[in-house]
Amino acid sequence: MTSGTIPLKYQIAEKIKKMIQNNELKPGDTVPSEAELCDLYKVSRTTVIAALQILQNESYIHRQQGKGTFVSPKKLVQDLSASNTFFGSITSNKSVSHSSKILQLRTVNADLSVAEKLGIPELSKVVFIKRLRIIDGNPIAITWSHIKWEYGSRLLQESLDDNFSIYSYMRDAFLQEPNPSPIILTVGEYNSEDAHLIGLEKGAVCCRTESTSLIGGTPFEFAHTVMRADKFEFVIKIISFK
Repeated sequence: MTSGTIPLKYQIAEKIKKMIQNNELKPGDTVPSEAELCDLYKVSRTTVIAALQILQNESYIHRQQGKGTFVSPKKLVQDLSASNTFFGSITSNKSVSHSSKILQLRTVNADLSVAEKLGIPELSKVVFIKRLRIIDGNPIAITWSHIKWEYGSRLLQESLDDNFSIYSYMRDAFLQEPNPSPIILTVGEYNSEDAHLIGLEKGAVCCRTESTSLIGGTPFEFAHTVMRADKFEFVIKIISFK
């Protein structure tokens, strides 16, 4: 290793990262031991431990007590610039398996926030759907959807399978193409008791999205999603500078 202006721990972390990105180390592979890395790069154990911690903080690797250090599964890449629903690009990705599980389907009264998003009076009846999103067998997100009564009421009379799609339902039932609005993305702690459903401890950092879906230019659904921050990588395409 070269001892230049970049600390050795970052140099080592970058080399291992490139091995992962180039598929020299694949998801699930065992990362060389601390002793092997010390010997390979001719550095101290303290430096190697610091390098591995950098990679763990960036979710490239994870440690299992008594077993070793392994390459983490690849993150799901989400293009926030795409004109698609948030999970639409995932479900169109043939390299991953995806499913949903309906946790709740019922009538609720819209609170002020939901009412404003849907353009309806506060306490209006809406249909509420809570779904667990599962990718490659792992629960990674929870979505809460509020649908205007005139569009969603018939859902209460139907037997919906777990992979029910709101957009497909709208196309079939109303013969119109639904459109998503811009997605609002935030990051923060998730303090709900639901955290365990996606494998998080209460208070863990998560990503949140909010979006309103339109039909004929009018809102019909307001949805917000909480997802595991360690499972996603977000991309924003810059079209031009002015």
